[in-house]
Amino acid sequence: MPVLFGLRQYAVLDQASRFFLLYAISSFIGELIAFFAALKFNNNFPVYNVASVINICLICFYFSECIERLKRNNMALRLTAINIVVWIISVFFIHSFFSINTTFLAYQGVLTIALAVYAMENLVAQKSHALFHLRSSPHFWFASLLLVYWCFTIMQWVVYRYFTYKTGGFIYINLSLTIINILINVALAAVFYVYPKLKQADDL
Repeated sequence: MPVLFGLRQYAVLDQASRFFLLYAISSFIGELIAFFAALKFNNNFPVYNVASVINICLICFYFSECIERLKRNNMALRLTAINIVVWIISVFFIHSFFSINTTFLAYQGVLTIALAVYAMENLVAQKSHALFHLRSSPHFWFASLLLVYWCFTIMQWVVYRYFTYKTGGFIYINLSLTIINILINVALAAVFYVYPKLKQADDL
């Protein structure tokens, strides 16, 4: 759904939002391939391993376009290089290409949270004279949704082992993760849908 609304509004998206749309497209395609890989090979971890490094690199380019300081210092390219190095080490020396790469997922989550918080702080600093306009910024909502998603995901990882082995409640954990994914996707679709109005209000 975010992909459809994002493509519909593509002509009016700024460069940062286009990178975010690429991230949404990459995530959607990754999920589709992972679904069919699970059916055919009974193992979709290689798909998720590749998708995770692509997605975090796109997120870095998105935030680099959002934050002028990062853009001036070419942080997107620097972070991409670091991402690839961390990914190679985690896949080939810590985990396996055919298993879940918890090390890189944790790295991806922490980096995304850090960039989201930094972006939100940057937006607040820019709009300190007009905080009521903050909620009209599409990038505020993109950053907020990424922050919510990864905070919830990391919290889910923390409690998963306890709920699985102590209470047998892993079904509820999986259900909650599915629900938050649906809600985040609906929210992202809504942001893309109202993007022109948000952008117009943000430019005032």
